[in-house]
Amino acid sequence: MRLAFVTNFPLLDSENGDYVFNLIKNLRQSEHVAQITLITNKSYGKFDFCFEEKGCKVIIKESWVRGKFNSNSICNYLEYLNPSIILYNLKKLDVDELTSKRKIEMISTSTYKVEKFDEFPIWLEIRDQQEFFKVKDLFGDVYKKNNISVA
Repeated sequence: MRLAFVTNFPLLDSENGDYVFNLIKNLRQSEHVAQITLITNKSYGKFDFCFEEKGCKVIIKESWVRGKFNSNSICNYLEYLNPSIILYNLKKLDVDELTSKRKIEMISTSTYKVEKFDEFPIWLEIRDQQEFFKVKDLFGDVYKKNNISVA
């Protein structure tokens, strides 16, 4: 299973960084998760990197998630990745950013409908640690649907 996360907060934000670290740490422990991609808002300096551990490839890609014109490039990158599930963590959006969010959702949804992938993206806005546990339960449901055992 390939997972993609899109967030409008930079990794260097301490609260978001800890949250993302715990999310990736917990999800990559499953042997059924082959790839986790995090598309995050840019911070100072270049921060893109990729590593593989225990058979799970983790890619962190910075992009101007908050930019109006970057929606197409983000959607193209998501199409290139071909993830099973896309999770959105877009909180505290301004008016301009709402149009960007809608554009990402619209383009991604239409892309997935045209390509007719086996699994469609799950749209979630993760706001805090409690919602992370809801997401974890949701992954359990996805595993059960595909007859995959969850550790």
